[in-house]
Amino acid sequence: MMVRSFSELGVTYLDMLLFAKD
Repeated sequence: MMVRSFSELGVTYLDMLLFAKD
């Protein structure tokens, strides 16, 4: 569960950053 959440959050965080940056 922890690993899954971390992976999901990590992807979302990076995606949001890239999206906002672009």
